[in-house]
Amino acid sequence: MWRRKSAEDEPGHRIARFGDVAVVSFLRGRYPSESEQTIETAMTAARDAAAEDRLLVLDFGEVEWIASTAFRPLAFALKQFRADGGKYVATGGGPLVHTLLRFFPDLEEKDSKADAIAALSAEARMIYGREEGQH
Repeated sequence: MWRRKSAEDEPGHRIARFGDVAVVSFLRGRYPSESEQTIETAMTAARDAAAEDRLLVLDFGEVEWIASTAFRPLAFALKQFRADGGKYVATGGGPLVHTLLRFFPDLEEKDSKADAIAALSAEARMIYGREEGQH
């Protein structure tokens, strides 16, 4: 069944900080090739949020798929972030996202956002747990 595309269908991102870890959460299911600018904007915001401590979680939990061409700005940003001394971990995403992430050999994947945060900072994991009501 065809339905009209709404603003809720548009991809986007959300940035959060838990102690010394910045988390960029990519929102809403699909990122077609036209989403390059959206991903570039998200990664610029993530890099700015992680500027001080250089610790970043990439949360693909709401993402169904990302076109390989839309991955270009992500690849560039991660390469630059790593060169600047940053550390990053990914979590979430559907099978296509996992397939594309295999092209980033230094990108560690975790099963949950909590595990991804913990992989970078125990202090940040405790803060995340308190804010999200986890123990």
